[in-house]
Amino acid sequence: MDVGKIGGSVNTRAGLITTYTMDRQGRNERGVDMKIEVPDELARQLDEHKGKLREVILLGLQQLQLQEALLLYQRGVVSLGRAAELAGISARDMVRQARASGIEPAWSEEMARDELA
Repeated sequence: MDVGKIGGSVNTRAGLITTYTMDRQGRNERGVDMKIEVPDELARQLDEHKGKLREVILLGLQQLQLQEALLLYQRGVVSLGRAAELAGISARDMVRQARASGIEPAWSEEMARDELA
């Protein structure tokens, strides 16, 4: 996709620069340029994946959401279904993730019947 910068603004309170670009089809896209400081070792590792930094960040966010949802479920704050919603995955996948994390989902007879149906 060919993009060209067509505008932007700076939010100095948050230290973020918002950029607006336009793709070939003339659609406006909005992005935020962020500056983050990382340890040298992590910077070297990230340098190996320069072209995939967006994917690295998205995968990290997804993993963080999953871990937070599992913690809430484990503490009894949310149901398994709500934890799945928070993590952005299906209840079936949440069961798999819970078991992989050593958390055994609590099953009622009704839940077991629904699962077997």
